[in-house]
Amino acid sequence: MVVADLDAILTQPINFRFAGKVHSIRPIKVAENYAVANAISELWALKDMKEITASQLIDRYFALVSSVCPTIKRKDIEGMTQAQVTGLYQLIVDAVTGKAQAKSQSDDEEKKRGFRACNPLPLRSGAGTS
Repeated sequence: MVVADLDAILTQPINFRFAGKVHSIRPIKVAENYAVANAISELWALKDMKEITASQLIDRYFALVSSVCPTIKRKDIEGMTQAQVTGLYQLIVDAVTGKAQAKSQSDDEEKKRGFRACNPLPLRSGAGTS
């Protein structure tokens, strides 16, 4: 049986590094979800436009990012590569849906299991000496 830790999903920010600084995607409340969902919708609405300016794209990405991470500024988005912006977008989506927290928990559990698998017996003092 799998038991999900919903408390961990609600309380843990997701940290990421950009430009040498650690930023956090803060957990959002249900009422705040509208702003995030609207920002995602506005970003995706660009695909239906015939012409998009770089400024429009940056504004939409910034609206999304700033809804969950107040330390990233518009100029930061301007300076990102497309791969960085896309990675941040996916991290935000994963954080908002709880997927990033669940992955973080499973990674921690794997690390613990991996350490035990590599080190199945505790070391005893004086082991290997006669």
